[in-house]
Amino acid sequence: MLGEDFPIILVNERGTTPKVGGIEISQVQDIVASINIALRDGREVKLGELIHAGEPTKGEIEYIKTRSRELSNGKITISSKLAREVAKGNLTLEEAIEIHKKKKGDKK
Repeated sequence: MLGEDFPIILVNERGTTPKVGGIEISQVQDIVASINIALRDGREVKLGELIHAGEPTKGEIEYIKTRSRELSNGKITISSKLAREVAKGNLTLEEAIEIHKKKKGDKK
């Protein structure tokens, strides 16, 4: 809807959350962190640059494979190829699991 030319500001959030203790303080930490992030300089990129970010990392692929095991109660681990398609946004994780099930069903 926004188009690939829509401008996005990327900001490094590292170190923006203050270190204070207590559970009730966590809400204050979130507020302070959001203010700190808003006050930082960022760099403008186009939405299209973020969408077409390139190949997923090994860590991203492994995370998606782990999620496939979690969603299937430990019964299914999708292939790295399917996980790569999920990471690229070409498939949902649920679609990848269904494809995996169909492929395994064909081999039996």
